[in-house]
Amino acid sequence: MESRESSTGHDGHEQTPDPQRGQYVLDLIQNIENPDNLKELKTMMGNRSWDNFLSMLMDLHQAHQNTTAEMEELQITIEASRDECRTLKAKNLELQKDLTDLQQITRNSEPPSHSSSNGEATKSKLKIPDPPIFLNDGNPTWEDWHTDMKIKLDTDTNKNEKEKMGYVLSRTGGNPRALIQTKYHGGEYSTAEAILEDLEESYNDPNQKVKARTLYRNLRMNDNERLENFLSKFIAYAARAGITDDATNSDDLLDKVTKSLREGVRPCLDMVPTFNALRKKLGLIFWDIEAEKKHPSRTNQTPSSKPSSSTPSRDASRSSSTNNTTAKENKGKEKLTYSDKRKAELSAKGACFNCEQAGQWRKIVQKRM
Repeated sequence: MESRESSTGHDGHEQTPDPQRGQYVLDLIQNIENPDNLKELKTMMGNRSWDNFLSMLMDLHQAHQNTTAEMEELQITIEASRDECRTLKAKNLELQKDLTDLQQITRNSEPPSHSSSNGEATKSKLKIPDPPIFLNDGNPTWEDWHTDMKIKLDTDTNKNEKEKMGYVLSRTGGNPRALIQTKYHGGEYSTAEAILEDLEESYNDPNQKVKARTLYRNLRMNDNERLENFLSKFIAYAARAGITDDATNSDDLLDKVTKSLREGVRPCLDMVPTFNALRKKLGLIFWDIEAEKKHPSRTNQTPSSKPSSSTPSRDASRSSSTNNTTAKENKGKEKLTYSDKRKAELSAKGACFNCEQAGQWRKIVQKRM
């Protein structure tokens, strides 16, 4: 076969491409491992084209090697990423298991909720509000603040003693805080109660009981005062003054209420043997009096003016009605009678059966007569 270096013939004219020749060359290249095909291809291409062809093959071979190396590195990176993904999935499963175990422990540690009769869960435990900051400025007073703090500490069972001491310190300010802060940081307190005792020694009024007794002694119920308001003051002053005897409280209460209440309860003193019974009876009488004020009976109303030409029969009827009303009123005011001569004499003088002093009514005596 004739060797050619280009597609141009010896006469310088361009040759027409031969499809069969091109297919033949392609077949040789595909089977280039065969030495005969390689020799035939070199003969057909000529020396110059052959060198270019070899150079091109070398470049292709180098590019193939580079691409292969890059693919191997990429494959290594992919495998490493897969390993990391598998590791992360394993860690995620472990974390989910730990979270499930923790939730189970939390549910087991919670106290069982009691359902009401209608199937609803009961409300959470009532939270006691924090006492105000104690500054010893009268708002709040030491007594009120001390009471609120004691309630707060007694109901909050989740705090240890150190937390309670810090809490007491946090609810003070100004001079009270300065008083206990140095000792607190110095470790001189071991309990919250010790801090409260130190504050009480400085801010509790030593004359409180004397002042309370004075207020209690001067306490009187006004005619326009509501009974429940008066009873609140009476009980509070008695407690502060240290007057806790039931019989004494009953006598003092009778002495301090209004005259209308005292006269209303006096006929039934034997039916109210305790202070609480007397308080309830006074309450019933008080509301009866209040109802009478709002809706007075017809017998107590002032008769409307009538024409002077009214008949004698009407005047007689009116006079009879007035006489009956007066008789009923006098009957309600009759004094009690006693078969015992001594009690009858004391009752006539308005004296107490126990101490025999006028102006006192004791329904409960420490020693029954």
